[in-house]
Amino acid sequence: MTARLIARSRAKKVAARYLAIGGGSPILKLTREQAKGVEENLNKAGLKCRAYVGMSYWHPFIYEAIDQIVKDGYEQVVAVSLFPQYSAATSGACLMELQSVVKKKASHLKEAVIQSWHDDPVYLDALAATIKEGLDKMGDNPTILFSAHGLPEDFVARGDPYPQHLEETIKGVLERLDKVKWQLAYQSRSGPVKWMDPQTEDVIAELGDKGVKDLLVVPISFVSDHVETLYEIDIMYGKLAEEHGITRFVRSESLNSSSLFIEALAGIVKKKLSE
Repeated sequence: MTARLIARSRAKKVAARYLAIGGGSPILKLTREQAKGVEENLNKAGLKCRAYVGMSYWHPFIYEAIDQIVKDGYEQVVAVSLFPQYSAATSGACLMELQSVVKKKASHLKEAVIQSWHDDPVYLDALAATIKEGLDKMGDNPTILFSAHGLPEDFVARGDPYPQHLEETIKGVLERLDKVKWQLAYQSRSGPVKWMDPQTEDVIAELGDKGVKDLLVVPISFVSDHVETLYEIDIMYGKLAEEHGITRFVRSESLNSSSLFIEALAGIVKKKLSE
């Protein structure tokens, strides 16, 4: 009964958030645009292929994508998780589900899996480019706050590489920027377990109270706009920043289907195929 009440309460909260960003998430549309861009890039390079979208929690589900791949007559699949930094909770869960579906329904498929690409040079170029565009909207003394999706500390204690991958991504990005002040924090905490600290909302409040006026938030672990960027950062954190005296609050644009990001994804696939 308690779990049911919690689920109902969260459903109401989530529904309100989606209503605030236009009634729904754009993530499926954006992911399909990314897939189309990668497909066109690879075909121009002479690789006859088709890109499919498979999701864990909504249509098209991973099993639906595999069914379509088999129906279309393909014998090889290269799976790319759209989580740049690997975690067992995200990439790991998706790829395990994929492998389970292939084993049960399409064991003849030759399968290649790309687990992470957090340090891919072209991905880092694309990310740095969006940050530079954001910095151009700031004043002379901006602070960058890299905001990543949180992870329960349990995973970290078991050796999950997610925190290290984040550090390596940020290091690669900073090498592509002029010297800047920056911090890393984590958002989207849920449930009663202990999550990684510091929390993004706490850092925003602290920075504002210390006199920071120009803050650029970079959604470092996300590649598409969805409720975490459009509501949590833009609306919720934007209001929080204003309450704590931050006068210029900007979020760097998500990668979405930018040409440089599509080039990065296509290059990651080409590299895997050449191994």
